[in-house]
Amino acid sequence: MTSISNEVTTDGVDSSNADFVVNGTYYQLVRPARYTAGSDIRNKYIANANSSDDGSVMYSNAGSFGINASKFVNNSSSSKGGVFYFDGTATPTIENSIFTGNSSTNGNGGVIYASGLSQTLIIRNSEFRANSALGQGGVLYY
Repeated sequence: MTSISNEVTTDGVDSSNADFVVNGTYYQLVRPARYTAGSDIRNKYIANANSSDDGSVMYSNAGSFGINASKFVNNSSSSKGGVFYFDGTATPTIENSIFTGNSSTNGNGGVIYASGLSQTLIIRNSEFRANSALGQGGVLYY
């Protein structure tokens, strides 16, 4: 399994917002951009992505795509969909993936928000552990 690589920065970083400390220097990870509609996610480990937008890892309102053999840990959105926000004609298939400790801190769908989805959402052979939402659907709001 590969992970999304992050750059680090020290600009404006102190003990209150650091991701880690090395030899007294505070560092913060520079999060990668969210996946775009139609992007497949395969064999990835994605952790600690935080967003004030819908879906910390992906927002999609169109296209067919797969999420396979990946692990999502401690991702959060302060809006809807702690990991994914699916809407419109998006056609996602999630298989063989693990979701642990993800959350929607101010909305619905701790892992997936799919309330406006007009297509079928397929989830197969996946595990969901300790995910939460302030609103409804600790895993899925559909």
